[in-house]
Amino acid sequence: MLHPCSVRASVAPVAALVLAILTGCSNRSGEVTTSPGLGPATASHRSFEDATVDKVIDGDTITVSRDGHEATVRLLGIDTPETKRPDTPVECFGEQAHDRLASLLPAGTAIRLEHDQQTHDRYDRELAHVWRAEDGLFVNLTMVAEGFAAPLTIRPNLAHANEIGQAADEAHLTARGLWSACGSGHRPLR
Repeated sequence: MLHPCSVRASVAPVAALVLAILTGCSNRSGEVTTSPGLGPATASHRSFEDATVDKVIDGDTITVSRDGHEATVRLLGIDTPETKRPDTPVECFGEQAHDRLASLLPAGTAIRLEHDQQTHDRYDRELAHVWRAEDGLFVNLTMVAEGFAAPLTIRPNLAHANEIGQAADEAHLTARGLWSACGSGHRPLR
């Protein structure tokens, strides 16, 4: 019998992800991973761009550089507690979410940005799913699976809504991260 952590790209991506989350498959640093064949290359109908992380602003926003230009990127499909909203106190688990994203994406990290239906929001931030180039880690999903973010689905950007929702359900059920620190009913949605 195959060990769940050795699931290959021949298995449906969502099934492999669910197995990884449920069985605790992780890389050396404990991050939930899927095999490289399940990363952004399997979604050929969407667009991808290579970039480099400049800095982490909060748990769901980063600045990146590419082709000599800087852009602010809002991670699609997730929402983390606020830490930077003016005249608002830092929300429960906001600092932890910022710190976790900063540990996943330190300055200089090469990433792939996967765009969905909309490329920018009303604040002119670029909208993207973020994949770490080095190992194919799906950063948005990892933040949710580890309990540092909640799902935030805004139509028409639905590319990974199901898998992010499943990871959130598991994190909520097992009281990971903000789900235990901030109360089980906490939903850090705007």
